Amino acid sequence: MYDLKVDGVRDFRLYVSRPRVVVREPLSGYVGVDTTYRSRYRPWLRDPAPSIFIGSTEAGSDTYHVDLESGTVEFTTVPDQQPSASYHWSDVGDDEAIGVLISAFREMESRWPRGFRLFNGSGLDMFYDDGSSPLYVADWDGNDPACGRYSFSTSPVEREYLMSCAKYVVIANALQEAAQHSFAYRESDRGITVDKTNVPRNIESALKVLDGEVYRKMRVAQSVYYSSGQHLGRAMIQPATEDYLDNYAWQPTRRIR
Repeated sequence: MYDLKVDGVRDFRLYVSRPRVVVREPLSGYVGVDTTYRSRYRPWLRDPAPSIFIGSTEAGSDTYHVDLESGTVEFTTVPDQQPSASYHWSDVGDDEAIGVLISAFREMESRWPRGFRLFNGSGLDMFYDDGSSPLYVADWDGNDPACGRYSFSTSPVEREYLMSCAKYVVIANALQEAAQHSFAYRESDRGITVDKTNVPRNIESALKVLDGEVYRKMRVAQSVYYSSGQHLGRAMIQPATEDYLDNYAWQPTRRIR
């Protein structure tokens, strides 16, 4: 079974939002005074787990608490040396990534409805929140959906299709944010002008490209899902009169009545 919270997040990090690595970054705070220190980049990722150092010594996990979303470390006692941290971070945190994947699943089903649902181990639904666990992609009966010769969890094209939907959701969310906050402003009467009015237009162009990518990935997935070509449709010969068939349609080798 394909679990959005495990397999989905792993694929998301590979294809949509790759993590970046920071090694032994000094944390911001007053040494000998503060117990709370902050990093330059955030949110942090759970896997691999961040490492916290005080001076050159790695701190024990029971001596601090990490807030991953804000990249904040709170120590139980005031450090007497400069704290630093090694961590992985991304523009899309783990919790947000799960929300994006749920939206991507709904996008996938809205473009090509197959009756797939999310399965938490006890009930089937389309609208679980990101706090539910696990979140399996399942067919109507709660099984790993059959997709041609593969199941959903083992099909590369199905997983690519889902990840292309995830990219689309990320950019669509960015467009909504930019449409509300990207505008031109001047700091003062003689200051510089910052013009961000083209940002929504640029994101919209990227969204159109991604829409085409989603469509292409869907068509590839359909070619595997429908092993007999059912998704291609059928053609009907154009009707004609007897006079045309007898006197003018000389090209066909066999007439169809």
